[in-house]
Amino acid sequence: MLQIIYYILEMLLALMIVYYSQATGELLTGKKNIPWGSMVLSLTWGLPHIFTKNVSVGMFSLIFGVALGGLYLLSGRNGKVALLYMCIAFIL
Repeated sequence: MLQIIYYILEMLLALMIVYYSQATGELLTGKKNIPWGSMVLSLTWGLPHIFTKNVSVGMFSLIFGVALGGLYLLSGRNGKVALLYMCIAFIL
């Protein structure tokens, strides 16, 4: 049970990274069609995993970070729906 709570909180942190980096990227560049949140999340997850685990885990984290950022954009930038999708993808 505690592990599921941890996963939900981790996805909430990932959603916050995606949300704020997407908003910042759009504000600084004025372009809404670039997935800024996906790029930042994949780098903040992937690079530390490459250096602390191994390259294959890091590459998986990079790809999964892009996918989670995509889920945010596909949910219509709705945080509650995106968190639900992200939790389902991460826990399953």
